[in-house]
Amino acid sequence: MRSTVSETVEDSEVPANGGVRDSRATTCRGTRRDGEPCSSRIVRADGYCRVHSPALSSEALVEQTRQASARGVARRREQAKTVRDRLREKVEADFETLWSAFESGLVSDDERTRLASAVALLAEAYGRPPVAIVGDPDRPVSFVLDSLLARARGEQLLELEEGDG
Repeated sequence: MRSTVSETVEDSEVPANGGVRDSRATTCRGTRRDGEPCSSRIVRADGYCRVHSPALSSEALVEQTRQASARGVARRREQAKTVRDRLREKVEADFETLWSAFESGLVSDDERTRLASAVALLAEAYGRPPVAIVGDPDRPVSFVLDSLLARARGEQLLELEEGDG
């Protein structure tokens, strides 16, 4: 028998589906803090949502909320990972295999292979050195940003001017 909110339901009293009724059938019988009826359509077998159910203690409700929040944070964190983050995790997990590839290249009989392995290893460890763009001082490098929309508008203006002339 349920006499207080803090008492818990025995496992045998909760249906196999977790006590959730068909959400189309009814709304929660509970009352919100502002005095309005609860509008949750996800109700347990007792006719209440998980917040208003007298079958759940306040400690159990707090724990359920905390766990749901933690699952949401973990899911969002996983979804926010970039390809680089995911690749970095795989590299860290399988570092020995990668290192053995560098190591076998460093001890190779072929001088080019040893040099390429050393250069690649140094580049991975310290980053690649900066490369300067060197050009003709009389003809400096320039970057032109042009959009197709701007180009089309310019062509339309030329056509209009030629048509008026």
